[in-house]
Amino acid sequence: MEGLAEVYRFQGKHEIAVGYYGKALTGNEKELGRDHPDTLRTIGGLIYVYRAQSRYREAQLLYERAWEGYKGKIGPYHPTTTNMLVNLAISYRNQELYEKAETHFDLALEYFGKTLGSSHPDNLRAMMNMAILYDKQNRCQEAQTLYEKTLRGREARLGPNHPFTRRTVERLANLLLRQDECDEAEALAKRILLAGRRDLNLTSEDDLSNNRSKYKALELLYEQAIEREKSKLAADHVDLTEAKTSLDLVLSL
Repeated sequence: MEGLAEVYRFQGKHEIAVGYYGKALTGNEKELGRDHPDTLRTIGGLIYVYRAQSRYREAQLLYERAWEGYKGKIGPYHPTTTNMLVNLAISYRNQELYEKAETHFDLALEYFGKTLGSSHPDNLRAMMNMAILYDKQNRCQEAQTLYEKTLRGREARLGPNHPFTRRTVERLANLLLRQDECDEAEALAKRILLAGRRDLNLTSEDDLSNNRSKYKALELLYEQAIEREKSKLAADHVDLTEAKTSLDLVLSL
């Protein structure tokens, strides 16, 4: 049952996937128990679909349950438990429960700092999401500092073409644009696009030198982001919506 749910999830057929995940969860709870690792894994799959559908309240309730379950099974400091804590903080942030979100992000960063280190991808993910929280509250300097720190870590660890690296650049560039630092945002976009091409042994810069558009690199950055996100997310999902909003902002300059 869960296998079918995952097939539909990866195909983007989220409503069908929810039905199969629900049946798998009911079966696992009955046969294995509420806090069995397989039950918690099924909850994780269902949460993923809820997030893709922007059903944040339903996701939050499952995150709270899963976090408590993992704490009881493998302890609060295990990376799996801490990642669930990060996910719970994200669900609070998506519902504008900012104080709760910040408390949980702080706790996750403390745990990751002790167990995995500051440059580990899981810690960088928590850091990125804390930056987004600051950004949403217009705490611009705090957000920029964490975006830049996350970008340095992700570019070094994952490379310039990795989606996580690109998302960091996209958000940092958007923040710079909203602070009227347009040339800095364009320079950032051009640098990451060129670094990505070098990584793929591509050298052409022709499409970055279009005199008709002052911010061609930013246009390309966000066009690529839209293509990346729309292939797997609901049409109104926050990541896709924000990429479109950023492109509109660039085109309005």
